[in-house]
Amino acid sequence: MENVTDYIYDQNYYESYPTGVSEGEECEPASFPQSTVILPLVYCLIFVTGFLGNGLLISAIGLKCRAKRQMDIFVLNLAMADLVFLVTLPLWVDAEAWSKSWRSGLLLCRLSGYMVAVNAYSSVLFLTCMSLDRYLAIVYPLRSRRFRSKAYTVLACLVVWIASLLLGLPVLHSRTIQTQDEGRVSYCMEDPETTNPNISLAYLVLTFFCPMLVILVCYCSIAKKLCLHYRRSKKQDVKLRKSMRVVFLVVMAFLISWLPFNIFRFLGLLLRWGVGVGSCSFRRAVELGIVTSAPLAFANSCSNPIIYCLHDSSIQKAMLQLLLPCLKALRLSQNSTTSDGQPSRSLSSTLITEDPSYRRRSAHHALRITTWASNLQP
Repeated sequence: MENVTDYIYDQNYYESYPTGVSEGEECEPASFPQSTVILPLVYCLIFVTGFLGNGLLISAIGLKCRAKRQMDIFVLNLAMADLVFLVTLPLWVDAEAWSKSWRSGLLLCRLSGYMVAVNAYSSVLFLTCMSLDRYLAIVYPLRSRRFRSKAYTVLACLVVWIASLLLGLPVLHSRTIQTQDEGRVSYCMEDPETTNPNISLAYLVLTFFCPMLVILVCYCSIAKKLCLHYRRSKKQDVKLRKSMRVVFLVVMAFLISWLPFNIFRFLGLLLRWGVGVGSCSFRRAVELGIVTSAPLAFANSCSNPIIYCLHDSSIQKAMLQLLLPCLKALRLSQNSTTSDGQPSRSLSSTLITEDPSYRRRSAHHALRITTWASNLQP
């Protein structure tokens, strides 16, 4: 019985995996209910949230904080890496809305796949640098002081960008457009003739599992050091705990987002090696797993600004300084509209302010606002 080759198209168009299911077997491809509606909506939400969040984060650090801390430099570059990916997300939305049919041409097919690869590689490498920085700062605070300067931090970020851009180059070569239904439907995918599953596995181990192992080792060493420190001193450094919590949350968000997708990518590689090719249920599980885990991986691009906004007081203050003029303008606009539309309320407000007790309360309230605003100054 002659074998035919079917392909699983994953959501970010990384790989195409031959399933090896024979013609005689009835194995219907896994389908995601209402995928042409749900996935475009999810991707649109990720695009809007991620673009606004990372744009605000970059503006806050660049214009207000001016990267006073080494950690801010890593955060700034991580946000830039997310923006690189988010620029291509509208192409994904269009493809999902048309049942994965690619309508943007070969050039954008290759560039979009390349940007996704660069984002994935640079994100995990920046997180590894952040974890190593925290490890050196806590485990070897004195010996690492000369290496933890802004100059070395900028150099590390430059190396990460160069490495990510080089690691993503094979995507430009292997990405292609394949047509079906006599050329009426086109798919942006990896060319199976130019991809080697052994090289794909090496990439997966090198760019995800090895960095994750380094991060876990760093945090285990940090946890051990902090436990010994707190046991001896019997007190806790609140500032250090907050800094560690932010980095830990960012790493956990990345791990939760990307681990399921990379596990299913590994299972897809097993299919290419012939493992489980005769099992229809295994093939459908891998296909459905890639489809459902890809939006979770993409959502990591909008999670970091939320974490920093909620848990990093320095970035919180910078964001408030950035948004304060906008909020003041909005407040003044609302007050102007209210005074124009409701003159009777303005008259009553004028009469109320003539009360001495009201004026005292207003002065006290104004003093509190002034004090709060002065605390936001850099």
